[in-house]
Amino acid sequence: MAVEALILSCGTGGGHNSAARAVKEELLRRGHNAVMLDPYTLDPTWKAAHVGSFYVFTAKYFPYAFGAAYNLGTWLSRLPITSPMYFANRKAARKLGEYLKENRYDVIAMTHFYPAEMVTFLRRKGYDLPPTVFIGTDYTCTPFTMETQCDKYVIPAEDLRDEYINQGAKSEQLLPYGIPVSRAFEPEEADKPELKRRLGLSPDKRCVIVAGGSMGAGNMKRLVKRLTVYGREKTDTQFVIICGTNKKLQKVLTDMTDSNDAFKIIGYTDRMSGYMAAADVFVTKPGGLSSTEAAVTGVPMIHMPSIPGCETRNLRYFESHGMSLSLKGRSIEDALDRLENGRECREMIRNQRRFISSSAGRICDLLEKIGNNDGKKVL
Repeated sequence: MAVEALILSCGTGGGHNSAARAVKEELLRRGHNAVMLDPYTLDPTWKAAHVGSFYVFTAKYFPYAFGAAYNLGTWLSRLPITSPMYFANRKAARKLGEYLKENRYDVIAMTHFYPAEMVTFLRRKGYDLPPTVFIGTDYTCTPFTMETQCDKYVIPAEDLRDEYINQGAKSEQLLPYGIPVSRAFEPEEADKPELKRRLGLSPDKRCVIVAGGSMGAGNMKRLVKRLTVYGREKTDTQFVIICGTNKKLQKVLTDMTDSNDAFKIIGYTDRMSGYMAAADVFVTKPGGLSSTEAAVTGVPMIHMPSIPGCETRNLRYFESHGMSLSLKGRSIEDALDRLENGRECREMIRNQRRFISSSAGRICDLLEKIGNNDGKKVL
């Protein structure tokens, strides 16, 4: 029997939406019906883009203010108070409630804290809701997550269970399935030189992919300047710089590298899985989703300095599990030289295989089970 699933996300960076799309993609592949919705779009007096753009703007241009706000949230979440975001989302929650009265679903999944707060508001107001599943997309329990009232919480890893429990979760609510990524990132036996050729790259040169995330965040200009110097010495290396949606950064970097054939500067791409598969080294900010995509692909990874907050926790998790190198206290040149060592690269990929796998299939198994049983016996 086909499940009617609603997947809620919002535009605060690309990771949450990518995770939601991965779940939707898998549900559709199995013959179910899945709707992906940004709940802020339900209110014509709101502009959903404002929610995402304010988040992106703060993270990009005021990272330390963003980090201070995150740390304040972490501290406040330890107190017996309700998150300010719960109250801020009441209007959007009421609109979501109206939508759910007109559109019936068997199960609701959400990949962001804000929709989870909306669902919590509706539950407290007595709305008749189907089973609900929160899907974490960072390797930490973000502030106030556990004040929400979802039936199940899919968390990125078993060794994060205690952190969630310390913030109020019940062990039986937690499912350590991992972060969902598209099947496109799952490794296949491939001819890497041919993959490079298809992307317009030299098949014989080492390929370093640099991505700042969908926001193009990170001090990319300084990094690319150093890479141009490094590239003069390492003539067997080519660089692809992915700027995401930051068109201004794309133009600046294009101008910086205009006469350098070793560099390819691009903006947002829907071929990210292809670039990762072709990469010999992937340099990225420590976003939960992009890091998981790289680990699922199985590519040696270097993490740029993080935006203070959940990215700091992601970086710590990956580096402590031997799945990436951090540029904290290490130069990009040293990190790239270290990953010329085949043994070190193989060990890093082994660790990625050990600790990370795409969870989209297991999440859909859960949604099928609770959606077809109206939540009975499984919640």
